[in-house]
Amino acid sequence: MNSRWARTAALVILAAALAAATASASKFRLRGSVDAYGYGYQDADNAHHVWLVERTNLSLYRSGTPWSVHMSGGWLGDNVSNSADPDDDGLTADKFRFTRGYLRYGRLGSPVRAQLGRFFLVRGPAIGVLDGLDVEYRFGGGFELAAFGGLWGPFSREFEFEDPDSAIAFGGEIGWTGRDVLFARRTHLAVSYANIERDGEPLRHRVGLRTYHSFSSRVTWYNVAEFRVEGTPVRRVISRLRYIDDKCTRFIEYAMITPDNPDGSWFADFEEGTYQRVRASADRWLVQDKWGFGLDGAALISEKAGYRVGPYFKFPFGRVGYRFYFGDQPKADGFWAQLEASPWRPLELYAYGSMASYEWNAFDVETEDILSLYAGANLRLPFLESLEFNAEYQHFQTPQYDEDRRFMGGLRWAFDTAEVTR
Repeated sequence: MNSRWARTAALVILAAALAAATASASKFRLRGSVDAYGYGYQDADNAHHVWLVERTNLSLYRSGTPWSVHMSGGWLGDNVSNSADPDDDGLTADKFRFTRGYLRYGRLGSPVRAQLGRFFLVRGPAIGVLDGLDVEYRFGGGFELAAFGGLWGPFSREFEFEDPDSAIAFGGEIGWTGRDVLFARRTHLAVSYANIERDGEPLRHRVGLRTYHSFSSRVTWYNVAEFRVEGTPVRRVISRLRYIDDKCTRFIEYAMITPDNPDGSWFADFEEGTYQRVRASADRWLVQDKWGFGLDGAALISEKAGYRVGPYFKFPFGRVGYRFYFGDQPKADGFWAQLEASPWRPLELYAYGSMASYEWNAFDVETEDILSLYAGANLRLPFLESLEFNAEYQHFQTPQYDEDRRFMGGLRWAFDTAEVTR
């Protein structure tokens, strides 16, 4: 194992343990986790990769106050060797990643909440990493006002900080929560704005609208729309209606989407800027939580239309189904199965597999077989509940790769000083 990896993991675990011991003896509460895992695979150039990853999450609270500190980050290393070259001794590339670190004021439900530092932001059309400040204030009558500003997060995986003038971002949101709107017993409405630039060029300049309506414990209706301030007005519109009870579920969704860069979106094979999509599904239990059936479908409409229909069956350990396509869009007819089981309470097993006859104009592929398979296990022993072990195997076969196999495994140590001091 790389010595730098070993030193980093040891220091992080030691620091967390010392902090936990200090916190438990005072009016502080420390909670978080330390993850260590690895995975290996062989790429298309016959080079072997063994990734070693360490990740730490920490949250520190002071009892009786609204203040808390949150941090996460870790180490990522890739040990590469080429089996075709006998003189290749391997190359190790590693990097540290600081994914978040911020000071937070307020808890869930508090009238005032604020975050300062690096954090993941979700404010209407602003979704991503922000180095800056986000403030939210709740007024009487169900009204709330939020504003944010700072530097937009980097594109690269190193998570470095941007220069002060290279990624300016600011915006805000106005929301209202009330009752008896459009026959809904509870409704939430929000209008948001985001202006994000990178290197002096607009990255996102949009206005967002979001509504949520709860008609009962079974029926909900969700809508979201984003509009560009410049260029093509509509970025996306999505409306989703859902019904759920003990025996069955119903779901239907409509979306109209305009890609940000349709000319460069070769992967999605867009023939024109705006396309529409409709999805729907319904299922029912014949024997509660044991046997049932369902049907899902979708339509993708641009200059040409394509359709997908798939029946499936539910049983005590998962689902199995078949999907077939028709029309003038990409096709991937075939079977799929999703399995879950817990033969022993501390052990969880899961798997997913699909095999399809594949056709996609973007890859200039007439007919190919595509295989997706993964299976894994999570283990948490009764006498070591703070530790969770996991392992997973993945196998993919696509038009680009004859075989893509990946093995991964690791462990997570979760700690919470509140559990220790009870």
